[in-house]
Parts: sequence; structure tokens; C-alpha cells
Amino acid sequence: MKAAENGTHRRGFVFLLFVFVIVFASLAGLREALAFDVTLAWDPNAERDLAGYKVYYGTAPGGPYNGSRSGDGASPILVPISRLANAARPEFTIHGLPDGAYYFVATAYNRAGLESAYSNEARAQVSNPQEPQAENSPAVLSSLEVNGQSGSYSVYTSNRKVAVRIAASDDTLVSQYLILDGKSDPTGQVFQSIPGGPRQNAIFTISDFVLSDKAGNHTLYAWVKDDHGLISAKASKTNVILERISYTLPNSSGISDATMLPGANPYTTLGTPYGSWTKWVMGWMWRNTASREEMLAVDLDRDGSEELVAPFEGYGLYVYKGANGWSQINSMVPEAMIRWNNGIVCDYGAAYGLRAWTQAGGWQQLKTADPGLMMAVDIDNDSQDELVITFSGYGLWTYGQPGGWSKINNLVPEAIIRWDNGIVCDYGAAYGLWSWTQAGGWQQLNPWDPEKMLAVDLDNDQQEELLVDFRGHGVYSYDRIAGWASLGALSPYAMGVQ
Repeated sequence: MKAAENGTHRRGFVFLLFVFVIVFASLAGLREALAFDVTLAWDPNAERDLAGYKVYYGTAPGGPYNGSRSGDGASPILVPISRLANAARPEFTIHGLPDGAYYFVATAYNRAGLESAYSNEARAQVSNPQEPQAENSPAVLSSLEVNGQSGSYSVYTSNRKVAVRIAASDDTLVSQYLILDGKSDPTGQVFQSIPGGPRQNAIFTISDFVLSDKAGNHTLYAWVKDDHGLISAKASKTNVILERISYTLPNSSGISDATMLPGANPYTTLGTPYGSWTKWVMGWMWRNTASREEMLAVDLDRDGSEELVAPFEGYGLYVYKGANGWSQINSMVPEAMIRWNNGIVCDYGAAYGLRAWTQAGGWQQLKTADPGLMMAVDIDNDSQDELVITFSGYGLWTYGQPGGWSKINNLVPEAIIRWDNGIVCDYGAAYGLWSWTQAGGWQQLNPWDPEKMLAVDLDNDQQEELLVDFRGHGVYSYDRIAGWASLGALSPYAMGVQ
């Protein structure tokens, strides 16, 4: 089960938690009263200051998680990193639970004692074997993921082969599985043996399941069967989207590629939603009627030449690769996008959050929260850009690979610009102008309220200076050594680098 990203912080925690919980129950042994053990497993957090996890339990769905009958103590149970057998695959067993239904959530906490929001809730039913029981119960399929996504999260793929991950358990042995595309009835279908052989608690991945040859939305259904032949309840994964559309534009200029001469660049407007285009020898090039910010030039295939990434309202997001033409990489148009090394980062709003795309790796969800301002900056001077992103209500964050997310300020600035290997933030009339670098942290440059900001190498010394228009004060330049210098009392309508 995949936890949705929580939209609130518990006790000011400085990072967000993504947890998958799989529940296994086993009889702990005969004591004065029969008790049970429940094992929880989850994906690890990657924060550098992670100190451990807390496991909450209770007997009511949705909480309160105020259980007190475990042999490990009352809820929450502290699980420091040192207590884990394998921090890369964290598991924890709660011992001595009496008969009944229990509900579990997990949080992570750091060395400062700050704690994340709850993960998704997992349920375990532990039953007293002295009570009358059926001879055998069907297996339970507790988790179904496609390409790392579960539930209603969208999975976009241009390849019919997808990876399907199943987690299941049984009171005897899970022995077989069945996955169907678009069919919700297993009657008459042939089950396959699970990889690794029958076992009571089975987690396995089918890495080459083939989708039907139909572009658009697919729903996958899955079942498992135990060694007595009993079939589990159906599990499903919706919104698996196979993108097989090839986007082409008409040659409305009436001139073919074969007869085009260098310098002959007829211009045509194809109308909504296509915009304006120019016909070149190598093909069509978009003369976007919208703002330039809606297009990006990125070397996606690392061949030294940039490709064009362009959104078309109503048609999705496309890449243009010269002689290879157009290819769709997403059926949805992002609210904003920026260049990030040899790929792009897209703001898909509150519905889908922040996602990155590269030609080599495809789509990756970086955060489910709704991003605000986005920027790519090489903050650690390793020739690879990191991301600087604001999230309303959460503050200002950086993201790098493999370091992950790191919060650098609780406040969201009004504007951000890149300044060499750092950033400059407009914090308005209340706080003024601030700069931040990974090495030096925060520095207030000026308490005045900035109106416009620009980073430019004014003196050609390979170091950028700042050019700032302060409300009511005029335009000033800032040099790290010389400090501030007034350039004029008038405020320009706009500033840019030529």
C-alpha cells in the first residue's frame, strides 16, 4: 500500500515521509494467554539526519493509535536506526499482541527529534487458534504496483512491457499468480508459478508483463492462489497509460523537405492549438504564439545537440528530434517546466505534483506536493545541477541525486534567481534580499524590498554581480568585494541580459 504524501507537518518535521507497509502475522507461542507477533516492513527514508522510526498501533481504523497491549510497550514504539537489522530494508516486529484487529502507521524522526506525518495505515487481523477456524482461507494480495506506482497514481509508458510487483500472504503457502490487462474475471485463465517458489509471505516482481496493444488507459487486475487452490480477492491498478501516439504537423506551406533551399524559411500559423511554426530544411520549428517559457531546448540524448520540448494544449507534452520528428512523452500539459541537466522537471499541480523526465529513465515522481517556484542550480559545484523548489506551506527545499530532499528555509520567497553556485531570494518588505549557498548558508544582502533582480557578469571577471531594482530607491549593483553601488534613481520597466 502506498502512502499519499501528507500535506501537513507533525511537530515541525523537516522532510516528508513515503512509507509502504506490508503486514505479516505469526503466532508468538503459548503463554498465559495466546499472543501474536506482527511484522511491519517499509521503504527506508534517505535523509542524512534520519535517527529512526516510530510505529504507532491501535484497534480503531483511522486512529487513535493508542495501543498498549504489545510486549514491546505502548504506542508509539521507538525504532532507532541502531535497532534495525538492515537499515536499507527496515522491518520491525511487534510482539505479544492479543487476539483482534490492529491498525498501524509509521513515522520517521530525525536527530533533532522532529517527526514526520503518519504513513498510510496498515491492518492486521490476528486470531486465536483455539477458536473455531476454517480449514483454509484464501491468500491475501495486499499490494499491487506497476512500474513502482500503486493505487490511482498514473503510470506513463511508451513500452508495452511493464514491471508488476505483488505482495501477498497466506495461512499456508502462496503458490501461483495471475495478472490480466482489462479483464476482471479470472475464470478459465491459467495461473503461473510465483518466482522463487511457494512461500507464506511472498513479495515478487514480474518485470516483463506485456500490456495489450491499445494506446491509452489500462487497468491491470491481479490474483494469487494458495497451495490448496483457493484464489485471493482481486487487486487492481488503474491509470496505466500506454502512449503510442505519433504527433505530426501538416506541411501547410506547400513546400516539401526535398525542395527546401537554405535560407528559405516560409512562416505559417497553423492556428489553435498548434501556434506558429517555421519550415526549415530539417523540418518544422515552432514559432510559439505563447510565451517562450513554454518551450525548452535540452540535450536529452547527450549527443551535443539540443532537442526541443514543447507542450500543446489538448495534446500533451512532445519532444522534437530533428529528422526523427515528434514523439509524445506525456498526454498532460504541465503548468510549468524547467531544464534539469539532460532532462526536464515539470509542475503538474496539486493533482500530480512534481515529476522529472529523462530520455534514459522516463518519468519519475519527485514529490506529490504542489510545487511553486522552480530552479536548477549547481549548488555543490559538481557540474550537475540540483533543484531549488518552493512548496506553499512547506518552505524552500533543495533536491539532488542521490542526496534527496533537504529543507533550507521555512519561508517561501516571492522570487528566486540563480547567482553563480547559489541563489538570491526576494523575501519582500518584511525581510529584504537574501542569498544562500550550500557552503556558506544564508546571508542578508539588503533589508530593502527588491522589485527586480538579475545576475550578470558586469566587469567580465568570470564572477556574476547582482543587479537589483529596489522599490523607491532605484537600481543598484552588488559585488561580493566592493558591495553596493547606485546605478540610478529611476526604476526600469524590465531588466534582461543581452
